[in-house]
Amino acid sequence: MNAPTTASRTPFIIILILLLAITGVQYFFNFNGLTASAAMDQAQIARNVARGQGMATNWLRPIQMVSGSTRAGLNPFLSDAQIREQETILAGQGESLVNPEKFNPYALRDTRNAPLNILVEAAVFKVAGVHKFDLWSMTGSSMIYLPDRIVAGISCMFFILAVLSCYYILHQMFDVTIASFTCLTMILSNLFLQYATSGLPQMMMLFFFAWGIHFLSTALQNREEKRKFLMPLIYSSICFSCVCLTGWIGLWPMAGFLIFVGIRFKPHGLYCIPGLVILFLLLAYPVYINRSLSGGFFGTAYYTIFTGLTG
Repeated sequence: MNAPTTASRTPFIIILILLLAITGVQYFFNFNGLTASAAMDQAQIARNVARGQGMATNWLRPIQMVSGSTRAGLNPFLSDAQIREQETILAGQGESLVNPEKFNPYALRDTRNAPLNILVEAAVFKVAGVHKFDLWSMTGSSMIYLPDRIVAGISCMFFILAVLSCYYILHQMFDVTIASFTCLTMILSNLFLQYATSGLPQMMMLFFFAWGIHFLSTALQNREEKRKFLMPLIYSSICFSCVCLTGWIGLWPMAGFLIFVGIRFKPHGLYCIPGLVILFLLLAYPVYINRSLSGGFFGTAYYTIFTGLTG
């Protein structure tokens, strides 16, 4: 390959300057706080993780309240009079109606959200010290909640990383023109900019998805050139598994990836096995937690995964 010239670096420099400038304007001037309920939900779970309380949510979710109370030994469908009667009988025996170790209505164990974005936010909260109670209050004349800015900043960081990754990957796969045009479309897209400061995990998902495609393309190229392609496939499997850990809806592209690898690489079906193993290893702990809390492999995340299919 020819060494990069000043002319070939110019489009990248322009893209980088536009990316930083427009993202900066969106973050510092157009951001008015988190508005997406899912982003707020993940942020308050991340706060609890940073405080050492685990993946606990302070949001009341009726379906999870019913499931949790049932598993704790309380029938949630009893009338108020019957519940009070049970409570009185158990109090006389020195017992409580609900075992708080199994079920705490004020800190439900979350089984809806994928953990990766929450854990990243929790780590940043811990480093910044925002997990401390005295810092979770509105101070000064600013009308924007400080932790909201931090959550939006994490989204912005992954938006920048995703765009730069797409530029590099498209430049490798095609040419500088396609890479520049695609990245300009992303930077100037109002929808992308809204996601960039939304606090939602989409930008993190895009980042891992882009690198999953890159490593898959590398594996295909290596195969055509009779070179080793197993390691790129493993890297691609890790990236697509991280997409799943960022948002459970990512299980669908992961399924497509495994089917494609199983068909495209011979012997058929053999090279999708490492991807399945990596997926199971990375999902083992979240699935175990969800099953122990809800009785199902994905808990209430089931309704996220199958939204639009099962009603």
